[in-house]
Amino acid sequence: MKLSIIIPVYNSMIYLDRCLESCLCQDLLSSEYEIIAIDDGSTDDSLQILERYSDQYENVHCFSQPNGKQGAARNKGMEFAKGEYIWFVDSDDWIEENCLGRILENSEGADLCCMNAYFIVRDGQTSVCRREYLKTMNYDTRYSCFFGVEVPTYLFKRSFLQSNCISFLSGVYIEDNEYIPRCIYSCRSIQVIKDCIYYHLEREGSTMGSVNSVKCMSMLEVSRNLIKFIEKQSLSEEWISFFNRYIMSTMNLFLWDWKYLPKVDRKIVINSFAKEYYEVISYLKVFGKIGMLLKLNLIHKSPRFLRLVLLLESLLK
Repeated sequence: MKLSIIIPVYNSMIYLDRCLESCLCQDLLSSEYEIIAIDDGSTDDSLQILERYSDQYENVHCFSQPNGKQGAARNKGMEFAKGEYIWFVDSDDWIEENCLGRILENSEGADLCCMNAYFIVRDGQTSVCRREYLKTMNYDTRYSCFFGVEVPTYLFKRSFLQSNCISFLSGVYIEDNEYIPRCIYSCRSIQVIKDCIYYHLEREGSTMGSVNSVKCMSMLEVSRNLIKFIEKQSLSEEWISFFNRYIMSTMNLFLWDWKYLPKVDRKIVINSFAKEYYEVISYLKVFGKIGMLLKLNLIHKSPRFLRLVLLLESLLK
């Protein structure tokens, strides 16, 4: 089997038909690819929709599990996958009609295939997000690039993920920020997909668009796990710098969201950060730049002033 499309599903009934239909309107035989949908404890009619498609199409398989967030659902999908390549597609997004044959033909057996561009759909308007760095990317110096962390914009060779024991963090948000850097570091070959074939829906109320304390704590957990990973490796300065960019990016996103939390939640999150995430604090003290070190210092001494600094920073940007 050439390809396994894995779709994590949680309360996605409004968008689910469009997603599944786009995955079925393809130029491969049903015997050549499979669609594995994991119902992640949804409370709407998503599971009934999945069961309907599973009954109707021989290459659609649905499974159900208690809610463990997207990472756990993707991991569960990997347990059932049989395809040479894996494509993680989000349930409120969709893909281009008849694109599977092209992208598999151009994969050339690479461990990892990166999309050069993808569509963003917002308020009924479609734009294109292009990754200019892929035009000049050299595999041997890939550590010099900041690869996008959007997991659905990659194809993964299943044997590569298995041999390197690469899986997603479960029970957290923005698990992509930890997953993609490890994949880039571990892969032996990268191919670029030039066609624009993936449609990402940006909608109000989505995980990435929301701000809450659970998401903030997830960012700390993602940063800590990435730090633990790199501590186990023997890395050159170039690779340390590569991982550092992802950790700093995640921590800046953490601070950005934190400043919008209610006062009570801000205090709870910062107290938890100071008491439970000493690995992250120690790492930032060693590798953080002046701006990050200043913010880190203010976390302990004056959270209120830190919030003012972050608000001023956002206004200047």
